[in-house]
Amino acid sequence: QMRALYGERQATLIDALDRELRGVVTVRAAPGGMHLPAYVPGEIDAHALSHRGAAATLTLVPLSRFALKPLRTDGFLLGYTSISARQLR
Repeated sequence: QMRALYGERQATLIDALDRELRGVVTVRAAPGGMHLPAYVPGEIDAHALSHRGAAATLTLVPLSRFALKPLRTDGFLLGYTSISARQLR
């Protein structure tokens, strides 16, 4: 039951990101889970973007903050389980 609900929310989030941020973020559907990695192109500084988000009361933690080695592509981990599909649209 929860798997289907989270699957719907993930698909809705992917559609919304593709519609609103095509070319800015890259996402790939995950087989399950409660988070979705969103990758940004190399010319976008994820750390600088996280500071801009903080100024707008949005918490964005770059994936590279959790990496033991440098990442080829940085991004953010997006949680979607506490947001309805309607809100994600």
